[in-house]
Amino acid sequence: MKLLFFMINLNLGGTEKSFLNLVHVLPKSWEIDVILLENKGLLLEQIPANVNVTLISDNEMINDFIHTPPKPLCKKLFKKSFLVLSKYILLYTLSRIKKRHSIIYDSICYSKLNNIYDYAVAFAGPHDFITYYIINHVSARTKIQWIHFDLSSIYFSLNEAKHFYPKFDKIVSVTEVSTKMLIQKIDEIQNKTITIHNFLNKGRIIELSKETVYENIEDNIIKILTVGRLTHEKGHHLFIPVVARLKEDKINFIWYIIGEGTYKPQLLELINMYDVADRIVFLGSQLNPYKFLKYADIYLQPSLYEGYCITIAEAKILNLPIIATTTAGTNQIINNKNGLLVNTDEESIYTGIKKMLDIKLRSFFKRNLYDEIDEDCSLNNIRVLFDF
Repeated sequence: MKLLFFMINLNLGGTEKSFLNLVHVLPKSWEIDVILLENKGLLLEQIPANVNVTLISDNEMINDFIHTPPKPLCKKLFKKSFLVLSKYILLYTLSRIKKRHSIIYDSICYSKLNNIYDYAVAFAGPHDFITYYIINHVSARTKIQWIHFDLSSIYFSLNEAKHFYPKFDKIVSVTEVSTKMLIQKIDEIQNKTITIHNFLNKGRIIELSKETVYENIEDNIIKILTVGRLTHEKGHHLFIPVVARLKEDKINFIWYIIGEGTYKPQLLELINMYDVADRIVFLGSQLNPYKFLKYADIYLQPSLYEGYCITIAEAKILNLPIIATTTAGTNQIINNKNGLLVNTDEESIYTGIKKMLDIKLRSFFKRNLYDEIDEDCSLNNIRVLFDF
């Protein structure tokens, strides 16, 4: 069996971790190719031996077309090739008329991949270029579009989806909310759209959680942990004023943050403004966040929006009491049963943290998480999807 997956990169994000979990459960005898737009990411070193990772050809030009605004891009193309510039201007004009940005990709993609695959997966979805490429430049018996994000909260080109998604054999969404939204907006994909939650390798998570935490994490304080990219949508900024209020309340706690990202300077500015640098520790990117989850007392997910939040699922596996903002991807939490759901504002998060400081409540949540019946059918659904 020959499979192709198309990803952006292999950074330590939820989409990338779910991909890694997926390829680890696929049969080792299968030939699996992965195309990346960017040849980077800490997870590259964890790719199984039967998976061949390559960078897409002409990746510099392709990323220019994806990320550069029209005027600066025209200047770049003028220096390289007048023919490509002319084609780009023509296709850009047509894309504006038809309201489909992917039309301009014809000016940079000329040939199909030589291999013929059993399955070709646009895994990092929704992503217009990856979707376009799988449909137009890959030969495969079955083509699959994977959706990882809450479509009601991120940029999502409905015109592109209406054009391309009906051409896929299967559409996979990681949340029921996004599945329902897709079907409502594109009726003709109803019979090919399914929900498969991100698959987690529970045994591996538990085993990795047993590693020793070498960092200086004290035992006599409340340890709050958040895992996620340092970007605005992850909501770290919402908790910083709460940290200041907890500090004023004389609560003995530290907030540990795992992750890196472009929003860190803004977070550091807020931390200085609220004078809470002594209560917040950045742990950076961690290949094994599970050892920190094991030693934490509370897991906090302050996101503005989420798809299927894989870090919440991981915290649940390790029976860690969870506070999460209410989003499409946090419906794994049943409020006051296996965790707390709060609104995306300072007062709600503060009230939730104060409530979770009660050790009896945390023990109650831990027991419920431990006793929770595992109804996750993700692995069985993956087996059906790929027929193994």
